[in-house]
Amino acid sequence: MGIIEDIDEVVKLLESYRSRCSEPCGEIDDAVDRLREVMVKVGAMLDFISMTYSESQRLLSAFFTTRVNVESGLLRVIMNGSSDEYLDDMVKRLNVPPDRLIKVLEVLKSSGLVDYTLRYDNGVKVLVRRIPHTIA
Repeated sequence: MGIIEDIDEVVKLLESYRSRCSEPCGEIDDAVDRLREVMVKVGAMLDFISMTYSESQRLLSAFFTTRVNVESGLLRVIMNGSSDEYLDDMVKRLNVPPDRLIKVLEVLKSSGLVDYTLRYDNGVKVLVRRIPHTIA
């Protein structure tokens, strides 16, 4: 049972008690009126929370869809080429700073979209990439 139903039950109990009062029951009338006002306010708050929750779910869904699309697009750009590539060449090809490229790669790696290792070949960082089986 929800909070609105709980308040409604209390109102019904008070109204039942009021109907058995032999004299005027002003305090009960006031309590019933206040509880009905509370019911309306709580109902409005619950509606607002529900709408806010629905909107936040929609925005989160849009964010994650966009994020996946962006990551997939980055993945296609990053994976375009041979299996080994000099990091400097990739930086030039993508026109991004090396630290930013490595951060993007870390995000892609942590999400399972790409696997790579950085190693040195004659003192130069080489990016060794493996394309996961799920990505063509």
